[in-house]
Amino acid sequence: MSGSHDDFFDFNHDGKLDALEWSVKMEFYDELSRDNSAKHNGTARPSRRNRAGSGNPPQRIVTQKEKVEIDPAVWIFLKMILAAAGVLLLYFAFTGIKRDMDANTEVRKVESRLEEYEKLVPEELPKLCTERGIGLDGTYTAKGLPELTKSPGSGQKYQFYRVNLDYEVTLQADEYFDSFDDRSKYNYLGAFYQMAGEAHDAFLQESFGDLVDLRGWTTVERLSITYEGGEYEVFIETPAHLYQYSRMYDDLFILDGESYFLEDEQSRWKK
Repeated sequence: MSGSHDDFFDFNHDGKLDALEWSVKMEFYDELSRDNSAKHNGTARPSRRNRAGSGNPPQRIVTQKEKVEIDPAVWIFLKMILAAAGVLLLYFAFTGIKRDMDANTEVRKVESRLEEYEKLVPEELPKLCTERGIGLDGTYTAKGLPELTKSPGSGQKYQFYRVNLDYEVTLQADEYFDSFDDRSKYNYLGAFYQMAGEAHDAFLQESFGDLVDLRGWTTVERLSITYEGGEYEVFIETPAHLYQYSRMYDDLFILDGESYFLEDEQSRWKK
């Protein structure tokens, strides 16, 4: 081992080791220099340019966007499509506006008729009640209570309306009516209720048959107006009391706003 160690130092002292180390370093620096030159194009070999008569033709560099030409027939077809689409849009817009206007006009016609009904009921219905009568002296008065309402199912596409013709009829009587027994008062009120309904039906047929005939779809597309009938009340009023017929219960009438039950032998409330 000592001999080998001495030989190593003898080799180094002769300069062989230093020369080897220097050679390795120089090769490393040369390689590093070539890499850096390649990255920065310092010593890189210039690329060949295409020469005339070479095998590969030169490539044309496009510097501007080429203009795309469309066949005139295609332009005409596209314009026709756009024009047709515009016409359709205008048509549907116009028909929608016209339908709304027609619907509003039709609804307004019905509203106008209801205004006429409200005005004529106080004038005409008492006359018909007087002609029929119930065997009591007095003066009849009446009030019309028409109503046009839109049904919950209505929307932008379909519209549904309902017509109700409610009304009231009152007989202004003297004190003599208060002296009748309860059963007679009840019977008079019942007869009055039936007579007033018949008189009103005759009034409608004579003056407002068009409202009675409203049975759904109108001449306007997607518009429905239906006559739903109506409810009514009858009253007999004296200087002392107000009697009202009860539509809900038998053997009972409304006296001054309170339920008044009959208590005679015929009454259902005695059984």
